[in-house]
Amino acid sequence: MNQGELVVLKLEAAQRQLDAAIRMFFMDEDKLAILTVVAAATTVLRDITKKSRGRDSFEDGVADGFRGYARDIARGTLAAATEEELRRDQALWDCLVSLAERVSAIGVDASMEQLRQLCPIRFPDDGWKKDLHQGLTKIPNFLKHADNDPTGWINEKDASQALSANLAYPLVTYNH
Repeated sequence: MNQGELVVLKLEAAQRQLDAAIRMFFMDEDKLAILTVVAAATTVLRDITKKSRGRDSFEDGVADGFRGYARDIARGTLAAATEEELRRDQALWDCLVSLAERVSAIGVDASMEQLRQLCPIRFPDDGWKKDLHQGLTKIPNFLKHADNDPTGWINEKDASQALSANLAYPLVTYNH
């Protein structure tokens, strides 16, 4: 690296991709483009955390996401649009509310590390992970592997469904 050269770390690149995808989503940009950017960032984050932690970062990331939602519910700071999306899956919403009660008992300002220790999350099986991953990567893989089937096509509705909050969220529980 030369002096004065600007560098971008992989983690920063993934963060910038996610930030762009969020802006694209709220600007009602093309769903195929949003999914491609999200999938790229997810791949980078998955690879970084898997290498550093030596365990399943995808499951850890989903669990931390649930803990984050629960903390926002407990604080009363969950965005209305996010709440509306999460409430579409009643079982998921009920689980998050229950987890939020646990977070409230621990303290809404607890760190994520404290929440990991005091609010462990168990997933029922690995099937949900495969379904969710396939939902997230279906369209980016379709575009990525164009050389395999240059005349292939995909249903536009698949992009909308893949962006939906109802992507096969697992039913999660926490240990009391």
